[in-house]
Amino acid sequence: MFIHPVRPAPPAAIVRPLFSFSRTAAAALLMAVLAAPLAAQPVVRQVLPNPVANTYGFGGAMDVDADTLVVGAPAIQENGIQRGAVSVFTRVLGSWVFQQSLTRATGIGFGSSVAVSGDTLIAATEYYSPVLDPGPLVFVRQNGTWTQQAELRPSQTSLRTGARVVLDGDTALVATYDHGVYAFVRTGTVWTEQQRLLPEASYSSRVQVALQGDMALVAVPGETVGTNTNQGAVYVYTRSAGVWTRGATLLANPGRRGEGFGFGLSLSGNTALVVGAQVYQFLLTNSGCVQQPSLPLPPST
Repeated sequence: MFIHPVRPAPPAAIVRPLFSFSRTAAAALLMAVLAAPLAAQPVVRQVLPNPVANTYGFGGAMDVDADTLVVGAPAIQENGIQRGAVSVFTRVLGSWVFQQSLTRATGIGFGSSVAVSGDTLIAATEYYSPVLDPGPLVFVRQNGTWTQQAELRPSQTSLRTGARVVLDGDTALVATYDHGVYAFVRTGTVWTEQQRLLPEASYSSRVQVALQGDMALVAVPGETVGTNTNQGAVYVYTRSAGVWTRGATLLANPGRRGEGFGFGLSLSGNTALVVGAQVYQFLLTNSGCVQQPSLPLPPST
């Protein structure tokens, strides 16, 4: 598998990610692929068939945690409506085996963003109505069966949110299209909104998020930096005593107009990888952040 160089978006464009990877999947993919020799050929270990009939877009969103793989197919059609579906696979003796398919009766593009952590997964729709679809759905697994536990409904919603979700343990982030990023926490089986991290006034494009423990990254690919429209920026948040505080800001150096810095994002340990016109690497410390040498992109094929 190769990661191809990214073509910067035109200034007026809203940057849309090709895939929605959260913490574990993105870090594993980017770090493993970019660390491999450029001349190395990919090895296909297993091809996973789409378990849901009459669908396309299988793999439009993915996340993996240990031996659980969640794959979104947001383009599944139901009575002419693009409802979407989510498929769960588990790894048994080195092979991935289909476990269960999850759907929802309303909304458009269910499975456009997915996240899994242990026996909990979250799946979001591409667009949702605050009346028909309060928000991303949370499912939990018990004895091999997934059942719905909750809906994460941000306190401020709109008819067009384009939610992105990430999950780590009992904390979830829901990034909406036009109303900021919301942190949710679970106590027992109850999910509550903890805090709104980024108000809608701070950006004009869909954001990406990454989460690990008490650190969160919020990427705004369409952010204007100086006179560079759509250059993009990534904001670092840390949590202490249940309160999220904004700290350092990650910027591409040198910055470019229309780069869309932040439409690909991962966080592993104290290392952040941010995709713009190239893959930028940052070392995050208690005193701030230090940009490391950019990672080389394999050549296009």
